[in-house]
Amino acid sequence: MTFVIKYSYVLSSQKKLALVAQMICGKPVQQALDLLVYLPNKASLTVLKVLKTAINNMKQEQGVDIASMYVQRYDLWPGPKIKRMRAVGRSRMYPYVKHRASFSLHLASK
Repeated sequence: MTFVIKYSYVLSSQKKLALVAQMICGKPVQQALDLLVYLPNKASLTVLKVLKTAINNMKQEQGVDIASMYVQRYDLWPGPKIKRMRAVGRSRMYPYVKHRASFSLHLASK
């Protein structure tokens, strides 16, 4: 049995999420949770929240035990970019971009 959870418009770049998601891909859920708790990245907190939500939803909907779950794969795609301006010296404006991303986690049971 598989379960998919999607999270859209995360205020983080696609590359930062990919680094964290690669670390937990293919691992048992309990091991992935332990790893995400101690990673210092902002993206790891986002992935941790989504993984906990996916675990609870899979338990309720399919009645699967946490010991038999593992992270099967992940998908990442870019989200919309937010363009902003920042005031800098001599009354000039400097443009910058806030990157967003969307991702999905696929959990499976053995």
